[in-house]
Amino acid sequence: MEIFSSVFRELSGYKSICECIDKKISPVSVTGLSHIHRANLIAALNNDRINIVITGSEAEAKKLCDDINMMSGTDSAVLFPSREQVFTPVDTANHEYEYMRISALARAVRNKCSVICASVEAVMQPVIPVDTLISSAIEISEGQTIDRDGLCMELSRSGYQRCEKVEGAGQFSVRGSIIDIFPVQSDKPVRIELWDDEVESIAEFETDTQRRSDEHIERLEISPANEIICDTNRLADSLEALLKKVRGKRTELIRKNLGADVSRLRAGEILPHGMKYYCLAYPEISTVFDYIDGAVVFNDFSEIMENANGLMS
Repeated sequence: MEIFSSVFRELSGYKSICECIDKKISPVSVTGLSHIHRANLIAALNNDRINIVITGSEAEAKKLCDDINMMSGTDSAVLFPSREQVFTPVDTANHEYEYMRISALARAVRNKCSVICASVEAVMQPVIPVDTLISSAIEISEGQTIDRDGLCMELSRSGYQRCEKVEGAGQFSVRGSIIDIFPVQSDKPVRIELWDDEVESIAEFETDTQRRSDEHIERLEISPANEIICDTNRLADSLEALLKKVRGKRTELIRKNLGADVSRLRAGEILPHGMKYYCLAYPEISTVFDYIDGAVVFNDFSEIMENANGLMS
């Protein structure tokens, strides 16, 4: 598929765009391109930097991501979806999109992608800070000596849920000397087999059959399963300080709901709706732009601005 990018790079218009990018001349307007030619252009722009493409809708972002990968013949583009906003008390939540967001950011940090495709809604939402994502990642290698209980505590603090049997992303289980983990950035779960406290082998396995692959993994990286990674007691302290300032007609209801969250945090739980406390967990707001060092491409600027204004109104 490299032939498409090779041909595109010979066009004078493409060379002019690259020259503007190199000289940091912006904004640059490109008109008259069909959807597939836009994908072709972005695929051709792949370099040693990470670019971001912003679209008006998530459907368009996904389509563009798929077409860029088809054009390049690789998985160089990743989809960065918007997160479902949950402000009401809930005990369960669907974390699929949160896992996809973390996975995309993890690939960007590790330079395993060159294009991030996102809707304007997604880029307007705060994300886990770069330093937090890097520091909270867990690395395990064959031959490494680990503390099994300590690893379980680390996984729980990172948002992973302990269960009897791993069936989906964000879960882990422990059965004697076997630890099963489904990293949120992976397509398949992995099985870690211990010999005493030493990692004897790491391999992927199938969730339906539970059969392990014969191909071993020398080094495993596990990204966090939650965008809010912080000391639960510190967050509880911040909530209690906030409770003291609550005034108004719904004071009792607010204190009841926030008090319940304080109790869960004191018990060391990860809140399923913790993103509403983002500003209490992190001193500054981080965005997906903190993860890129390349060009920002707007796909249909007028549609993007119209949808952005609608989200802010």
